[in-house]
Amino acid sequence: PKTVQILDCGLSPGHFTGVIAPRHDRLQGENVVATVGSLNPVDEFWLANGAEGSQFPSSIDGRPELLLLGGPSRHVDFSRTWVRSILSRLRVERAGETLIIAESPRTPTWVEEEISDVLGGFPVVRVPWLKESPEQSAEGYRAALACAHRIFVTADSVNLVSEACASGKPVHLLGAARTKGKLARFSRYLVREKYAFEGLPGTLAGGTVPQTRCLRETQAVAEGLIESGLLG
Repeated sequence: PKTVQILDCGLSPGHFTGVIAPRHDRLQGENVVATVGSLNPVDEFWLANGAEGSQFPSSIDGRPELLLLGGPSRHVDFSRTWVRSILSRLRVERAGETLIIAESPRTPTWVEEEISDVLGGFPVVRVPWLKESPEQSAEGYRAALACAHRIFVTADSVNLVSEACASGKPVHLLGAARTKGKLARFSRYLVREKYAFEGLPGTLAGGTVPQTRCLRETQAVAEGLIESGLLG
């Protein structure tokens, strides 16, 4: 039987028919398919379906922007002080348009307190990750990606960042300088190749929003595997 391993599981690629892994993992082998980020379903169809079933358009004015929050990891210092500084800058530099804040399964519970404290009275739509209802959380996250005009994403999660970059919206990568190891390599590559801007812009209000490159790899990888005979 053919076996295709997705992501670096720690075993030699020679144990599998093929291996799909991000380039920052530095796997070597003739059967290794290197991607920039993680595979994901984000494309125009996926986003359109997310927006269609969302309550956001009826409750949000203007051009909402999205903050995607990951959480602590061994490659990033995701501290409470740092998150508070991000929220504080967003409050000062924005012009009152709605900010959607979507959390992930790793987002600490203290984030809710910081949002209430720093952004109290500010137009915010919070999309928490509900452990008891992951499907509902996933749909809220999908709607947030679909409705956002611009995306700010913390650099601690390859999945979150990859999905943000696949949205076709301008992406700002937060905390790239705080990353270590393979996450640092991933962040540097995205910024260098213009898939994301590094950090928050000087001002977030008005004007033309510069565009970043759209990163969509899943379909091309699948087609390549079929052509090579690894799949199908």
